[in-house]
Amino acid sequence: MLLLLALPLGTWSQSVTNCGAAGDHLQNVNIKISPDPIQKGTSFTVDFSGNLDTVVSAMNADIDLNVKALGIISEPVKLSSPLSVSPGIPAGQITMSVGPLTMPSLPGSLEADGTIKITNDKNEPVACINLALKIGGTEVAAAKNEVAASAQGSNVSVCSQASDHLHNLVISDSAGVSTITGSLDEAVTKLSVNVDLKVKVSILSIPISLAIPISYTPGLPKGDVKVTLGPSSGLLSTTKSLIDVDVTGTVKANDEASEEIMCLSLTPAEKNAGLITV
Repeated sequence: MLLLLALPLGTWSQSVTNCGAAGDHLQNVNIKISPDPIQKGTSFTVDFSGNLDTVVSAMNADIDLNVKALGIISEPVKLSSPLSVSPGIPAGQITMSVGPLTMPSLPGSLEADGTIKITNDKNEPVACINLALKIGGTEVAAAKNEVAASAQGSNVSVCSQASDHLHNLVISDSAGVSTITGSLDEAVTKLSVNVDLKVKVSILSIPISLAIPISYTPGLPKGDVKVTLGPSSGLLSTTKSLIDVDVTGTVKANDEASEEIMCLSLTPAEKNAGLITV
């Protein structure tokens, strides 16, 4: 394993691939990262397309990843999380482009290896994505002294203005189920997500400022929207030392005309000790 970690980043390719089967509801999947692999300080774009053979409004994401970050975090992530969206994702051609954007200058490397599998509410396979992301080079030293992030999550509140295009935005949480409701006064096919965060990991305080352009077809329709997420099940556990991760700042979305759609504010959640069940 240490030999693999010592290999230069340039030897890795195919960072995100389709692992779906012939019976999946999402077919003709094409995923492209350009350039691949992603390098720190270099602009990149992610393009995705596929053909959905049925409306999908309720689904479950099974996440099985090994994540390393900042040279000090090493954490297996095994989660199962239900998600519902209204209106649902319509049948037909789906395309999405994210970028161009540039990764912020974070210390250490970022690695995510594993799979994300999506099924619908009938437990039928929708899609499967395989990740082999290795950004910014790898560091053998990090493998010798690994610690795990104590992921506490964040408190999320609404900082939208009356003029925002997503009206009556409400975010609530009950018994591990997060619910988001609102009403869009316009259809949205292009937007920019503006991230202005400060991430505190142990003694590190890392500013993250990103503008993420996104285009999506068939887009988000005008009208009422509702998203529910959870309750998630799984375990983030380790026998290594635990460190805290605190996130503070805002995430704003603007439409193609640079008019604000919504604004969210993040503050650190209450700390819990020991193993964390999500």
